[in-house]
Amino acid sequence: DNFASIVAGVEEGRREYDNIARFTRYLLSSNVGELVAIVGGLLLGLPLILIPVQILWINLVTDGLTALALGLEPAERDVMQRRPRDPDESILTRNAYLIILILGVWLGLLTIYAFSGYYETDLDRARTMAFTGLIIFELYNVLNFRSFRFPLYRIGIFSNPALILAILGSLALQAVVVYVPVFNAFLGTAPLALADWGFLALLGLPVLLAGEAYKAIAIRVQKERAPGI
Repeated sequence: DNFASIVAGVEEGRREYDNIARFTRYLLSSNVGELVAIVGGLLLGLPLILIPVQILWINLVTDGLTALALGLEPAERDVMQRRPRDPDESILTRNAYLIILILGVWLGLLTIYAFSGYYETDLDRARTMAFTGLIIFELYNVLNFRSFRFPLYRIGIFSNPALILAILGSLALQAVVVYVPVFNAFLGTAPLALADWGFLALLGLPVLLAGEAYKAIAIRVQKERAPGI
């Protein structure tokens, strides 16, 4: 019986729907990346790029932490100015499928590249490069899905503290499995040099920059079509 509570309920419902769409699309793009890396590597005649326990670690730890944190993303500033969505519209639209495919293939190809330079001399190091690289690439990628329309400078890098903690936690846990001997044996990893981490960080950075550039261009086009937005 209070109109303000109805408005607040609609706003929260829209936020929850957006967050379901965010982590669903993020997880699918990550899974496509893993699939492309494994199948693509086999088609190229490479040894198995990721062993099953590494895939399980990525899905349960890295993807799990970041996906849950993505579900805590605050509502976008214009959430109540948007038109009501079609109730029959799927979370996975045609455009969403395209973005998932593009990002997933990109992540997979980067992982193959990170692996291919080392497997002939040190297979464990090559797998560790691919394993760690895919995690770093996915951590860049999760930032793309914080908003489908606004770049990070518009929504605020630290506006979702849980996601920042999830990213830092994922990196810390990955450092543990790379450098602690018991995890080396269990996950088939090998210690990496600091330069290897820097190489992987630079290799994956364009994944985030491309997403930011796309959103910035989309906003400019929207403003040109509808001044005052």
